[in-house]
Amino acid sequence: MANKKRMGIFALMLLIVSFVHFHGSASANEQDVQRELMLYNSLKITVVSEETCYEWEYENPNHFEYEKGKRVVKGTEAKEKVVEVLEMLRFSQGPSAEQMAAYMKQNGFEGIESLKIKMLDQDRCLFTWVWNE
Repeated sequence: MANKKRMGIFALMLLIVSFVHFHGSASANEQDVQRELMLYNSLKITVVSEETCYEWEYENPNHFEYEKGKRVVKGTEAKEKVVEVLEMLRFSQGPSAEQMAAYMKQNGFEGIESLKIKMLDQDRCLFTWVWNE
């Protein structure tokens, strides 16, 4: 009986450790993106596709906005969308506008016609990427 109890406790501990490990990995990636966001005063990403226009906006410290066509979302949902697109575009790898357009295409924006990104960093330096089909 004591062996079964120990096995049950061991299995529960293994489950908890696995949950913390996998949950921590996702959180770490989101935390990296959020730390990266703190380096920007503002960020605006515009994608025009055959079907609609998308915009992701961030203004330091806590303004997030996401637009898909005429639908505008702010707050937590918009923050999630901004984090998702930043993970997709891989800014930390220093990609070109062409590479970022390719990342967008690989992630469901097949009909992309143009991509425009404007980023204002902490030093008030403006960075711009523009890609047109």
